[in-house]
Amino acid sequence: MADQNTGGVHWFRDYSAYIRAHRGKTFVVCLPDACPDDDAGNVYRDLLLLQSLGVRLVLVRGVDERFTAALAERGIERTLHSGLPVTTTASLSVLREVAGAARSLVEAAFSLGLVNAPGASEPVSVASGNFVKARPFGIHDGRDLEHYGEVRSINTRTLTRLLDQDIVTLLTPVGYSPSGETYELDTEVLAYETAVALAADKLIYFGAEPGVLDDTGELIRELPPDATIDSAPRTAELAMAAAGAGVERCHLVSFAEDGALLTELFTRDGSGTQITGGRYETLHDARAEDLAGILALIEPLMEDGLLVKRSRESIEAQLERYVVIERDGLIIACAALHGFGSIAELATLATHPDYRGSDCGDRCLAAIEARARKDGHTQLFVTTTRGGDWFAERGFGQSTIDALPDDRQSTYSRDRNSQVFIKVLRRNQNDA
Repeated sequence: MADQNTGGVHWFRDYSAYIRAHRGKTFVVCLPDACPDDDAGNVYRDLLLLQSLGVRLVLVRGVDERFTAALAERGIERTLHSGLPVTTTASLSVLREVAGAARSLVEAAFSLGLVNAPGASEPVSVASGNFVKARPFGIHDGRDLEHYGEVRSINTRTLTRLLDQDIVTLLTPVGYSPSGETYELDTEVLAYETAVALAADKLIYFGAEPGVLDDTGELIRELPPDATIDSAPRTAELAMAAAGAGVERCHLVSFAEDGALLTELFTRDGSGTQITGGRYETLHDARAEDLAGILALIEPLMEDGLLVKRSRESIEAQLERYVVIERDGLIIACAALHGFGSIAELATLATHPDYRGSDCGDRCLAAIEARARKDGHTQLFVTTTRGGDWFAERGFGQSTIDALPDDRQSTYSRDRNSQVFIKVLRRNQNDA
């Protein structure tokens, strides 16, 4: 029992930063009608949890499959013209019924509140309404699409007021014109338009697949807004457009995997594909706020004897000598440069256990070498107890203690008996 409690404590500590980061943020979530009812129930439970943690939620619920089935039951043909629906007056009446039923199901799910929560479970309020102003799509390839339309504007003022009251807002693919006409809308585009209009912090598309897959079927975990992927689903294109239009981060996750949304939002590697306007793993010079992360990274290595022990005070005093790689708020790698005239030391090169085998070490080394050349150093040395092969593969040659500068020889630990490796730095045109 003690081990289970300890594990829970560590879990909570690891994820508390995400809880804090997501609190008060606006998420627009698009759940397609292709999602089976059981999977939708799991998604709703996860959304309830997010809402309880202070996330402001807009849910865009698709009804396409139910709409098509309802039309078939009534003997009404679902007509497409050049890939777009022709929404007749008869089919529009069915759409109103289906959208109303979908809203009722969502409201019922959120009325349950958090299951297995301590104390009485409070239902979560859900609001829907005429928040979307629409206009007719018009003539497409010579055919009038009738009551099929497109988003004209989103009533962000009312949506924001509801979100400020911790009310989940629900949209279905129906919009209204100022003249009182009703139009069928594209669910995925509606989610995009809503996220952009609200300047949402996240736009999340659910789908059958875990995200964007490459040609070999492997999941692509991160994409820039300008990526070109031949096999990318339409939701990825919309997410990239939203990221380019100012939505901070967009995500594609699977509704078929229970808990995929929470894994995507509360772990650093996620479960799906993230699309962001800027790389969320960055290499930069260490800042004061990075000190705690550097210490958390290197302290276990110092305890194991893999790194020379350094005090918090000494690291803080020399913080400007460090470079770090930060991934979604976590310092996952670091290195430092200490100068001794024409020669400099590469020190405290460390990578988080979860990211060993990645290119983090090489990126830190390249940054340190560039800085050393810029500072006029012609050689770079390192002392190591276990990384000799790694440094040899990167152009370092084994040397002796006598090759170290006098100031460094005086602090060399004979007890550690570290190997010495030296690399000659050749000037790079990129360092000019």
